[in-house]
Amino acid sequence: MVSPELLVFIASNNIEEVELILPRINFESISSRSLTIGNCNNFNEFEIKTGIVPMPEETSNVIVLAVIKPKISRIIQLKNRASVKLDIPIAVHCSKPINKDKQQISAVVEEAEQN
Repeated sequence: MVSPELLVFIASNNIEEVELILPRINFESISSRSLTIGNCNNFNEFEIKTGIVPMPEETSNVIVLAVIKPKISRIIQLKNRASVKLDIPIAVHCSKPINKDKQQISAVVEEAEQN
């Protein structure tokens, strides 16, 4: 699991809104669902995206990826002279290269979502 950390400090006397621009998950999506679990670094709701990424220079093989990340607001409001520290847990699971066969992809997606 990767857990990037972000520290934002507002030095002005104004209330500021900070917009988070989160990295996009850019692959052919197979499934997307939400998962609610107990408290994990102050996050309760997560998003699981599963998709396929083509192998470079290999037309018949793909890699199946499953990414779980918390659902967070894109806008954070900070009070004057305040700071906020975000610790955002992200987990990625990827398969070995597999053939584009739909049944094989479905089996690997199911396995990835169970892990």
